[in-house]
This record gives sequence, C-alpha cells and structure tokens, in this order.
Amino acid sequence: MDNASASGADDATKRAATKGEGAKKADAPKLVRVSELEPQAIEERLPCTSHIEALHSVDILAQVRGQLRSVTVREGQSVTAGSRLFELDKREPELQLQAAKNRVQNAQNQARDAELSIAEAKDRIAQAEIDFQQAKRSLDRRKESAAQNLASDAQLEDAQLAFDKAKNAVDLANNTLRVAEHGLLKAKTEVASAEIQVKIQERILEDSTILAPIDGVIPELIARGGEWIVPQGKLCTIVANDQLVLNLKRPQKELGRLAVGQRVDVQVDAWPELTFAGTIDYISPIVDPQTGTFRARVRLENDAERRLRPGMFCRAWIVTGTNPEALLIPKEAIVYEAEQPYAFVVRDGKAERITIDRGIDLKDAVEAKNVAAQPTPGSFAKGDRVVVVGVDGLATGGVPVQVVKS
Repeated sequence: MDNASASGADDATKRAATKGEGAKKADAPKLVRVSELEPQAIEERLPCTSHIEALHSVDILAQVRGQLRSVTVREGQSVTAGSRLFELDKREPELQLQAAKNRVQNAQNQARDAELSIAEAKDRIAQAEIDFQQAKRSLDRRKESAAQNLASDAQLEDAQLAFDKAKNAVDLANNTLRVAEHGLLKAKTEVASAEIQVKIQERILEDSTILAPIDGVIPELIARGGEWIVPQGKLCTIVANDQLVLNLKRPQKELGRLAVGQRVDVQVDAWPELTFAGTIDYISPIVDPQTGTFRARVRLENDAERRLRPGMFCRAWIVTGTNPEALLIPKEAIVYEAEQPYAFVVRDGKAERITIDRGIDLKDAVEAKNVAAQPTPGSFAKGDRVVVVGVDGLATGGVPVQVVKS
C-alpha cells in the first residue's frame, strides 16, 4: 500500500473515532444542580410611605366674650373628655343671670295679679247679671202697670234708668274681664320671654367654663391667661393621639389588590427595630380624575408608651396576599420564552419542563400557583427538584440529567 492510501485510511479511522466520542457525549446526562421545593408561608407586601395623622382633632374656641381668668392645662398634657381647660371671668354673666331671674319673678307676679283681676271681674259680672235681671223684671212690671194706668210716668222712667244702669254695669264688668285676660296673656308671654333669657344667661355662664370635648393631648396653648377673649377665638387644639391613621394615595391599578381589613406593617425612623400594626379600614369609592389615585386609610395601633405621634414619617407595607404553604420557584431557575416563565424539574432522571402560573412575586423567588398533591405533568408538587444550575441546553425537556450535589 502506498503512502497516500495509508494516510487516507488513518484519517477515516480518526473521523470514525471522533464521531463515536461525540455520540457518546451527546447521550451522556446533563449535569445540573437542583433545589427541592418545600412548602413555605409567604406574604405579598406592597410598599408605601406616608405621614402619621390623628384621626380626630378639635380646635377649642371660645363661645362667649370675657377675660380669661384661669388656665388649668399645660402644653403636652393629656386630657379626658369633660375635664376643665379654661375659665372666663364669671362675674358679669352671674349678674346678668340674676337679673333675668328677677324678670321672671316680676312677670310671674304680674301673671298672678292678672289672674286675681280675672277672678274679681268674673265676680262683678255675676253680680251685675243679677242686678240686670232684677232691673229687667222691675222694668217689665212698671210697663205693665203703666199700661193699666197703675204706675206713673216717673216710676216707669226710674225703672228704665235702673235697667240701663244695670246693663251698663254688665258691659263694664265684661270689659274689665277682657282687660284682665289680656293682662294675663301678656304676663305669661313675659314669663316665657324672661325664662328664655334665664336659659341664655345660664348657657353663657356655662360656656364661661370651657371643657374638653374629647380625650387627647394638647400640643400647643394659644391662650395663656388674662387675655380678653372674643367669641370663636381659638384657645388651643386637642389631638386624639390614640386614634392614629395613615392616609395613602394609591394608583388606581391597585384597586383590585387592596381591601378593607388587610394588615399593614409600619416602621418609623425613631424606633427602626419596632414594627407597628395597622389595618386598612376605609377605601375611597372614587378615583381622583386629576391624579388617577384613590385614598386608602390605615388605622394604626399605638403601643402602651404612645411612641407613634402625629406628623411622623413612616414606611409601610400592605399585606395584599398570603399563602401558608406556597411552593417557591427560585428566580435563578426561571427561564422566559415570549415573556412566559417556566422551569425544569428532575423526574425519573430527566428534565421536565413546566410552565409557571405565577402567584406572589418575591425578591428571590416566585410562587407557583399550578401545584398538585402528587407530581403530574404541568404542575409542581412538594418535593420536586427544580433545576437551578445547568438550565442551558435542556431545551424543551425530556433531556437526561444527573444531579450534582453542591
């Protein structure tokens, strides 16, 4: 065999050997590392920031004019509803009240006098009616006698005068009764008016002592004492610091994620190691067309030391979803195809491709919602080994793999 023939035979042998080695390498299992899926309790948390506010605060305003004589509270003091805050000079309203009570007494006396006059007028009417009837009978008899020429004209004239006098007495008595009744009505009206004045003066006297309408704390005193106060003049503010809230402005796309009753975790810079609890208690039924946001209110639970205070800046996390037994797919195991995530699990020595039905998205993992009690095609199961290293080259699945321990 010449040299050319020998050289050609050697090349063919080498190519056959190389081809055989490539086939063996292609048939060899892919080396991968895996992470075993175990159920975990997880929460989906929506971050936000806000300032703490008091749910309720009241400006304390003077209701009456007067000089401020007493201030019984100090700045920063906690007060309870009904406790005394300020007191104005009461001397003038006390005198006005006494004068109003005197007017009531005078009007009541006038009413009693009018009632006596009415009784007296009724007695006079009764007597005048008797006299009138007697005069009428006497006149009738005189007229009969005159018709029979048994009475003189003078006697008839005297009877007529007596009758007219009795009738005038009846009319006068009735007029006296009407005057007395009018006097009683006027006196009763005066009594009612005077009693209203008494109530007004009592209210003015009552308003001269200013009480706290709610429980809370006084952050600042505006009136210090000795000033002349005018109606509606502001004296201080009471803040209900045990009723704290966060007013959050959220984009409308989150309407479907927020609900009344969701837990909110809150932290403040003053105590970064502490987490305070809150709950969404109100979601606005309208969206602001200018900003595209809606308002959600969080009611905060202050601690016994009252560490949370109105005005504090805070960071909050709204818990929008929970799963006590979630299967989390590590993000290093996730592959995307046309924005659809999937991962590979090792089953029966081969890599099985499973599309991920995404649930709660965490920093390092994604919850898989397509979960079955037992390993089934298209679903993840407890104990599945998901490929985290060696995903490249697994293609669409079915590739033999060998798990390498870390």
